[in-house]
Amino acid sequence: MRIRACVVLTAALLLGAVGCDDATGPKPDARPTAPPRHPVYSERLADQLVAAGKTTKAAGTARFTSTFTWDSPAGKLVDTTTGDQSFGSATAHATRTLTIPKGFPETVQHAYADNPGSTRRTYAVQDTDVFYRTKQGGWLRYPSDSTWDFAWAKGDLADLAGTITPYGGTLADVAFASFPTAPPKTLADGTRRYSLKVPSGNVSPLLPHLESPAGKDSRRVPEIPLTVDLDKNGRLVRSTADLTAFLKEFDVGKATSLRAELTFTGYGTPVAAAVPQGQKTEDASKALTLLTQVEPGDCAVTDNGLGTWALVRRTDCGDPHDLRVFGQVTLEESHKGTLTEDDGYDMAMDRCGDKYDAVPQSWVAEALPSGYYYTNGTGSAGSDGNIQDGASTRVHGKYTCYVRTS
Repeated sequence: MRIRACVVLTAALLLGAVGCDDATGPKPDARPTAPPRHPVYSERLADQLVAAGKTTKAAGTARFTSTFTWDSPAGKLVDTTTGDQSFGSATAHATRTLTIPKGFPETVQHAYADNPGSTRRTYAVQDTDVFYRTKQGGWLRYPSDSTWDFAWAKGDLADLAGTITPYGGTLADVAFASFPTAPPKTLADGTRRYSLKVPSGNVSPLLPHLESPAGKDSRRVPEIPLTVDLDKNGRLVRSTADLTAFLKEFDVGKATSLRAELTFTGYGTPVAAAVPQGQKTEDASKALTLLTQVEPGDCAVTDNGLGTWALVRRTDCGDPHDLRVFGQVTLEESHKGTLTEDDGYDMAMDRCGDKYDAVPQSWVAEALPSGYYYTNGTGSAGSDGNIQDGASTRVHGKYTCYVRTS
């Protein structure tokens, strides 16, 4: 009996001890709770901006403003695009405003294919197709699949259909494909700022087509400084880049600096359809014609969204029109020594001058400015041998002679 009492007592004491441990301390198998994993800032440093691109697009929609600002003694050339993007449906809607002051270096003006003043154009993107809203209110659809000649004539417009975000040609193309090597700084408002340098080749596709002076190689441009600001969720807030280093490698006249900026706001807000249902849409590859295919004496309008006159819409000369063609030049020349594409263009200009003097006066009477004519086209130059050994250079191309009438 005494033994049994002792066993019962011992069990009670043991139970009491267990109850005491449970009330005053953690269980033996308890572990500290790990902080939740962040979709961006928990990644390896080098992968954080790539992750920021995924997190930004996971928001569904956003508004954006992209700005390129050139400085020169004549003033600032400002290229600004504002709009919204739907990342899930690969659509975007944007308005681009280009302001060029008088006296701005012509080489840069020509790269933008615009004259001094302010122009405003509206675009939309659906997957790989780009749409332009015409002055009449309809839309021209530039398909991603087209003939080589048409693709060449539409130039950089296809780049507006982005590969990283729906609307391309902004710093998002650079920021979300960059790999930081230094941790970001946390600003007073909680924004995290990455400061890094990126290969110039990553940034050069954002520039207009600039000509390199003889002897210059744009591949020698040093790395470009880039900043990327992310919010607490890891989404893009702002990115900037100083592109001034490029100016030393291109013919930009007296332009002194070039900077780019991109901001994203309004994450998750509803956005309208890129092209509203029911609005007239035309296939640009069918509605427009290469300027080099317009017959002498015919007229055309240039409302194409390109900023160039390589593609036009034929119209009756009794209706409002922007130009009148008075001649076509096919160049097939062979000369001793060195010739360039520019030499071919000069030859075409001279032949257009001969045609200008010979065509009916009614074809050129509306010229603005009076007495001026223009040449549009492309050519190439090449040689079969060493020029120093007496080989000839062949120059060939097709050009249009026309007057502007508006």
